[in-house]
Amino acid sequence: MSPSAALASDIFRFFALLTTTLLVIGGGTIAIVRFRFKKNAAHAWDSYRGWLVMVPIIGVSLFAGRVVTICFFAIIAVIAFTEYARATGLHRDLTMTFVSLAGIVGITVVALLRDPATGAAGWYGLFMTAPVFVSAALVLASILRNRPE
Repeated sequence: MSPSAALASDIFRFFALLTTTLLVIGGGTIAIVRFRFKKNAAHAWDSYRGWLVMVPIIGVSLFAGRVVTICFFAIIAVIAFTEYARATGLHRDLTMTFVSLAGIVGITVVALLRDPATGAAGWYGLFMTAPVFVSAALVLASILRNRPE
């Protein structure tokens, strides 16, 4: 999808209208709780501000097209996994970390490729089976790392 196709898409326009409406309603609700009922809404406002940043960024990536959206979510997945690995101590096991990151990159590449059988965007069959291969690689790496000498 390109930006012109996004503007012509009923689904994209519905997404834009829905998310904008929900953000306005959410902000209005927090304002009512804060000013009308004189309640402390600082925690809700902190969460809401995050959504005010995330929703437009995701909307722009969807508006920019298929390739940009796939790459955007791949970058988010790499950042999220890296943070998860750091938080859990998995980053000390470089084999598992790199196999997982390679799996994210591999699935991204498969999503970007064309299906050789049909020519359709995205190699759906391989995309659906890639997690099985990544899981098998993780199990194999674990077995090889923990085998007795």
